Amino acid sequence: MQNYLEVIKAVPLFSYLLNSGIVCLVSIATQIVIACLAAYGFVFFEFPLKKLLFSLVLMTTMIPGEVVVITNYTTIQSLHLTNTYAGLVVTSLISGTSIFLMREGFHLRTPAYRPQRYAVGENSTVCVKRILFRRSDGISDSWINSVI
Repeated sequence: MQNYLEVIKAVPLFSYLLNSGIVCLVSIATQIVIACLAAYGFVFFEFPLKKLLFSLVLMTTMIPGEVVVITNYTTIQSLHLTNTYAGLVVTSLISGTSIFLMREGFHLRTPAYRPQRYAVGENSTVCVKRILFRRSDGISDSWINSVI
């Protein structure tokens, strides 16, 4: 037991855990917000090259994270964000998997919920907050994906 106490005193383990928790929570929150906005755009708006852009989002899921580690580090270093929380979070702001899961969740829920809200006269922001965001399975799926 004495050895464990010495290690805990020598190594700031709790500050490391706190740092990991902060980075995890901020990354998950930003991923969910960005994925929600991107998925809403892919589901409800018609624009040129929509299918191509979504295919590019899906292609990013096929790239292993280990491939871009050096590129991410050089980018963070050029932005002068090394040894900061922002430097850790910037590399995980956007997730192709989260966008895909959110889009699929919106696709499954929208036919039943969207027309009712627009008939009442509410705008798209209210529709996202009250209907899609609360009832979307994509949110829980993207949260779980981000944690893993």
